[in-house]
Amino acid sequence: MIAKITGKPVTLALTGKAELFNSTESFRNRLFGSCNHYIATTHEIRDSFITDAHIDVDKISIIPHGINTNLYPYVTPINKENHKLAVGLNKNIPVLLFCARVAKNKGILLALEVWKRLHSLYPNAKFYIVGGGENTLLDEARRVSHDCNDSIIITGEVDNVAEYHAISDVYIFLSEHEGLPTSLLEAMSSGLATVNSNIGGNDDLIFDDITWYRVPVHDVEQYVKCISELFDKRLLRESMGKSASDYIAIHCSYDVVSKEMELTVTNQRTKPIDMLC
Repeated sequence: MIAKITGKPVTLALTGKAELFNSTESFRNRLFGSCNHYIATTHEIRDSFITDAHIDVDKISIIPHGINTNLYPYVTPINKENHKLAVGLNKNIPVLLFCARVAKNKGILLALEVWKRLHSLYPNAKFYIVGGGENTLLDEARRVSHDCNDSIIITGEVDNVAEYHAISDVYIFLSEHEGLPTSLLEAMSSGLATVNSNIGGNDDLIFDDITWYRVPVHDVEQYVKCISELFDKRLLRESMGKSASDYIAIHCSYDVVSKEMELTVTNQRTKPIDMLC
């Protein structure tokens, strides 16, 4: 309100559907509805701006929140082999990675069901669960690991996720709802092939057969099928991982995002930009 009274441009940025508003309801929402510019981090959020908040499409830019890609450098196939050997893993054994808060809405129970099937197909494979969370769910993961020949490594919270990107072959992302998932951006930047739930911001990052696969939420069979294909086809997963890393460097790195953000919030943009087109 102060900015509008003093004649300064106002930009509103929303990062998740839970933050959306209806510009016809309440003083707060009507005020939000009168901004000069809007930043959505995904097309899903942009579309909701239009349908729910009745915002003019010409005022909305799609700019991802971005990541520091220097912290998640691309891991070459040779470096991955060396990282595996350094932690005592056989370079030919496939490794699956889950990196998120261990909670139901992040899909941990589904991940465990998927792993039961995968373990029967790849008895020597390893599954890393990286992240803290609910004790009951962590205990369930330990129980499943025991039933699967202790093939699940549960790390708890860690300081450097990139170390686990470097030893993994496939990243599994099973959240039921997200904006633009930071953990997915980080895994892509590191060059991991991934199988993901077909939700929200994932549609702006995952292009089937190019950067990774999208799977209907809760579809265990499809997760197993797609992960198995990536386990079996090294060149395919390496190609997907490199494409994913390149995409993040071009569209979602801090260096790129900050420049576009500056143009928007300083009122220098004459028409909206779509950085995830």
